Amino acid sequence: MFVARGTTRFGRTGWLGLALLVVAGVWFAQIWGQHQQPVALDADEPALVLPAAPVRLPATQHGMSLARENEQALLLTQIQQVAVSQGLSWAAADYKVLPAGEATPASVEVRCTLKGTYPRLRGALAQWVQQVPGLAIRDLSLSRTSSDVADVEAKLQLVVFMRSESAEGRP
Repeated sequence: MFVARGTTRFGRTGWLGLALLVVAGVWFAQIWGQHQQPVALDADEPALVLPAAPVRLPATQHGMSLARENEQALLLTQIQQVAVSQGLSWAAADYKVLPAGEATPASVEVRCTLKGTYPRLRGALAQWVQQVPGLAIRDLSLSRTSSDVADVEAKLQLVVFMRSESAEGRP
């Protein structure tokens, strides 16, 4: 009875349109479900190395944890080891030590170029921010040779702010 009444009211083209709407809705639901699933990495690419609990230095009077000036070599080694542990190619880096000024703390500037996949680069950046006290990313430039290539080339400028030895004794 419902079908007969619908056929007289909508006709065969109306039923065909309704059927197409149902098919399109089911198809959209399937595509949407696939879109919401997390993206799986390639089988040949191992999972990212997540950082262990970060080492915390004592906080300064402003609540920010900074390394001492005499820990520069340790921090630079730590930055390089994080990049290598994430599987990024670390060819070379330029380091520049900037002394403390009246309004700025002492800092070490690191300029480097890394090559690897985007997830590995992102993992290294997250690990640096978590583990290296006083680290800031001043400049980040990413490029790829083509859209078919998974590897990116990242030009980074990192700054590690240091706690001055003379400032520790001041209240």
